[in-house]
Amino acid sequence: MPKTYDVIASTTLSSNQSSVTFSSLGSYTDLVIIGTWRFASTGNDLGIRFNGDTTNGNYPVQQIVAESGNAVANNSNGTNLRAVNNGVTNFDYSFELNIIDYRNTSQYKPVITRFSGNNTVGLFAGCWLSNSAITQIDLVKSDGTGTIASGSVFTLIGVLKA
Repeated sequence: MPKTYDVIASTTLSSNQSSVTFSSLGSYTDLVIIGTWRFASTGNDLGIRFNGDTTNGNYPVQQIVAESGNAVANNSNGTNLRAVNNGVTNFDYSFELNIIDYRNTSQYKPVITRFSGNNTVGLFAGCWLSNSAITQIDLVKSDGTGTIASGSVFTLIGVLKA
């Protein structure tokens, strides 16, 4: 039996926003967020935060990025999980972010993101160090400052495995 994919919510920002929140997640196996986002100002990455948790160290991530002929691999751990690499003001970055087994209360929550834009491609793999079920997702600028630009589009999809 095939997987089922349902659009849960979609938003297109009509003005610059400090964050985008999804709080009605449904009862699926996994979640996917696809979108196109823009930087309103030069700065850090798009980050993701779960259940309002801003505890430093709860979001380890390994990053592999190829940009302008250079490949970079590094890791970070902060108050949110880096999901899309930093970029150029008002340039679109397309991404697909997968949150695996988000309701499972016996394990940490894995997150994998693929993205591209402005001659940059990347893969981020990380997790939220909590056994709590995810009930809220916030997309934020990973440095905690600045805004997500008007025209950014985010679509939350529920995946039900067969």
